[in-house]
Amino acid sequence: MLNTGISLQRLATKAGVGFTPKKLFSNGEAGVWYDPSDVEASLTWRRNLLEYTESLDNSYYIKANGLTVTANAGVAPDGSQTADRLNFANNNLSRLEKGFPSGLANTSVVFSVWMRTESGSVSLDLGHQGTGKTNVTVTTEWQRFTHTFTDADGSFYPRVQNDEAVTKNVLSWGWQLEYANEATEYQPIRSTFDNAFKQAFPKHTLYQDHNGKTPVTGLGQSVGLMLDKSQGLQFGDELVVNGTYDSNINGWTVPSGSASTISYSNGALAATRGNEGIAVSTLSTPVVTGKTYRLEFDVVSKSDTSGWVYIRLNSFFTDQNSTYGKSTGKKIYTFTATQGANVIEIFAGGVGVFSFVIDNVSLVEMKGSHATQSDSTKRPVFARHPERGRVNLLKYTEEFNNGYWTKGGATTITANYSTAPDGTQTADRMVAPYAAGTYCVRSIPVTAGTNYVFSLYARATSGTDNVILSSPQVNTDFALDTNWKRISVTWTAPVTTNIDLTIDNGASAMDILIWGAQVEEANEATGYQKVVDDYDITESGYKSVYYLQFDGVNDSMKVNNLTSSATPLTALLGYSKQNMATAYSYLLDIETGRTVIGTGSTANYLQIYDTTNSWQGYATTGEIQVATFKMYANDASIRKNGLEEFTTSSYVIAPIGGQVSLFSQNNGNGAYSQGNLYQCVVRAAESTDKEIDQAEEFVAIKTGLKSEVVGLATLDLNFGANTYTARNSNGSVL
Repeated sequence: MLNTGISLQRLATKAGVGFTPKKLFSNGEAGVWYDPSDVEASLTWRRNLLEYTESLDNSYYIKANGLTVTANAGVAPDGSQTADRLNFANNNLSRLEKGFPSGLANTSVVFSVWMRTESGSVSLDLGHQGTGKTNVTVTTEWQRFTHTFTDADGSFYPRVQNDEAVTKNVLSWGWQLEYANEATEYQPIRSTFDNAFKQAFPKHTLYQDHNGKTPVTGLGQSVGLMLDKSQGLQFGDELVVNGTYDSNINGWTVPSGSASTISYSNGALAATRGNEGIAVSTLSTPVVTGKTYRLEFDVVSKSDTSGWVYIRLNSFFTDQNSTYGKSTGKKIYTFTATQGANVIEIFAGGVGVFSFVIDNVSLVEMKGSHATQSDSTKRPVFARHPERGRVNLLKYTEEFNNGYWTKGGATTITANYSTAPDGTQTADRMVAPYAAGTYCVRSIPVTAGTNYVFSLYARATSGTDNVILSSPQVNTDFALDTNWKRISVTWTAPVTTNIDLTIDNGASAMDILIWGAQVEEANEATGYQKVVDDYDITESGYKSVYYLQFDGVNDSMKVNNLTSSATPLTALLGYSKQNMATAYSYLLDIETGRTVIGTGSTANYLQIYDTTNSWQGYATTGEIQVATFKMYANDASIRKNGLEEFTTSSYVIAPIGGQVSLFSQNNGNGAYSQGNLYQCVVRAAESTDKEIDQAEEFVAIKTGLKSEVVGLATLDLNFGANTYTARNSNGSVL
């Protein structure tokens, strides 16, 4: 028998090309597919930190010392009539600016803007409060001007300001502020960032609020709405009759008793508010309690910036607020109906009388069973870590200026002082003069008998220097020059306690650069993981996996509108669960019939439960894994990472319905599970072996466990017996 001993591409692909779990629902099967990784592509979309970048007349911008703005006064560089006229007063402090309460301190920021005069040339200051300015000469030709600066505290104020006491008029357009060393391609944010984001990603699936007003756009944000992808984010038929006003304003009337007026204006509905109720129309199909809908409309213009416009259905509001309705632009709003409705109404308030124009009013059902959490204190958090999981036990591993690191009284840290080993401007300077109490220290918990490694990248700022890394069990002095060196100390914890890890100067003054701190359970340092906080962990060379992090205290989500008659279930979960020792802790709980996946009275064991009985599956200690459940009549099994661990012939199927919860009991108010949800697929049908193989591989990839579930293939050759066997590293034969 000859084993080639080499890793091969799989000889047969389990999932096939282009498989997604949506294929499991192609025949209309009930179920859900939740995919936190769906947000990955949109996380870095935003470059422009400003809003209303072509509406400089908006109250979003500050007009100081006599400056006024005339909207849409000229043709912009893109050919549209969106260039605004800045009317500078006879005052060298006359300016237009935008204040930011906070930003990223010690980070390079670029402010860019297009400007031209209508005649002659003028001199203006392009700059930022407290950090200098760039003087520019504006002519009759459009030019893009830039000002680059690094702000000490992150409270930057981009501005265009008069530089002398004369009256000036300048056309301006396309304001942009970004974290960069030079200006990149202009990214228009024509209204609010949320609205621009929704237009760019119409099938975004995670939102910070349960009504879908604010999308999840960054790590560490809480999740109040997770859309079900099992139906492909399909929309139902349009429920609003003549919401685009292609047929004048037919079907829309002023509510009885209202003093408001409406009229047709260039393919839209124009209104003057006299009462809060503006215009009503009967829906083609009534809204149904418990179903999820997406409402969209465009506020084309408003005569008063304090007035607000939004929509209600019959007598209930869709929980929009006056702030959300004050701005112009497209509004996109997702909600689960709390009661039925057959009438839609345009509503306005905030100012006694004002005029506005509204267009493209749309209301459609969002197919699927979406997960929500209406209580903002009980929402899981969006996070990521490398495929191999988190190994670095520290946080703020490149931010030694952070309060997470304790500094001795004489120690100073200058953040982002120089270029780090990865080429970024993130290396910190640590100056520790020879005096008592000069150090940088972090306390961590350790477990008796466990081996730990503390590693750090360091170099001398100039010439040579020395640094000491220490724990209570080890103290090592390292010689440094101006080349980066990864230094480390290793020890075994004698007791379970908290210990201090120290970066120290010893008996001489020290001036060094430091970067990339790591503590891990190991015998030697492994690849460095950047840890910003508990939600943002990355590692070079490893793909990131994305998940929802549940705290085990009160986080949970309720699955809306998931119902099916007595039916078999196929379920796949990519998850981890830290509080396995807690009895009666659930991953998935379906009230009707009481189907439960979680831990039962015997802790540390995964269990399933039907209407009357529970079955103990395999022991688990909270590691990341892919669990597959077949719950068919008289045929139930549990697979862990692709291998069957448990089976029973006594399972009783039951209907799906009632209150369905993730990581808690069915009412969402108890037995909370602590852990991560990477993927969740529940199908109200039996699945073939091929379908399960396909889904398992998909979930494994999204969970960072492809090699564990799929394995790596090796080929056994026996020429005498003419046998050729392809075998996975996990033991299965291909």
